[in-house]
Amino acid sequence: YGDHRDLHSFPTRRSSDLDQKKTAISILRAVSIRMPMLVYGANVSIREDITLQKFIELVDEESWQEFMPAGLSKKGFREFTKYYDEDVFKGVAHSIRAKAFDCDNLLPTERIQAITEIFKTFKNPDKETVLTPWNVVNMHITTAFGGHDFCSGATDKIGKPEWKSNDVDTNVWTQDDTKILDINSKSGLYPLLACYNVYSRQLIKSKKTEEKISTLVWNKVLANNIYVLCKSPMAKSITQRTLAGYNKGVKTNIVHIEN
Repeated sequence: YGDHRDLHSFPTRRSSDLDQKKTAISILRAVSIRMPMLVYGANVSIREDITLQKFIELVDEESWQEFMPAGLSKKGFREFTKYYDEDVFKGVAHSIRAKAFDCDNLLPTERIQAITEIFKTFKNPDKETVLTPWNVVNMHITTAFGGHDFCSGATDKIGKPEWKSNDVDTNVWTQDDTKILDINSKSGLYPLLACYNVYSRQLIKSKKTEEKISTLVWNKVLANNIYVLCKSPMAKSITQRTLAGYNKGVKTNIVHIEN
């Protein structure tokens, strides 16, 4: 577009050119701010690079409509790919996915802290709430049902996030057969905290060290206690990544129902 001096040197420059520039920048910003979370949830092997072309292909039409700016089709976006640096895009995509992959080796408390740090780098588009912030997720759940609060800064005697009861019945977390349903997940953060609340109560009941049974208990809770509905395949994929990481053998109850 040339440097900023052009604007002062040519005061008669057509307003339509400036309008087109502003529109292009606005579209690029609106799409770019949504890309990281979609890359994070991409159902692609960690060994593969995600190019811009592959990114467009792996986001199905239903997911594109849910996550991308209204009115911007895939075909329309293809015209803007020339403004991206392919190598930078691949590098950033790899970095996001590598961080998520590394979380799989952590115990649940540390894994959640690491995953939510990744989510802090994902930004909401202006005047939209694609992603509910982690601190709000904690506030909502602890206020309604009690449970662990990762955002209070306090910990219990064994180093886990503070447990809050807030004068509400917290038995939903202690019942072996409790069923938690998220009716519209995009990020998986609500079921993530719900899963952790049930998981921590199961650990207390087992009276075994977390290091020995953490994976077994976490996977058992995912299979028996946590249920999630998603509006698009990509929302399902993102939620799967948040709850189970790259472990494909983990049974989850995450469902996308078309339309």
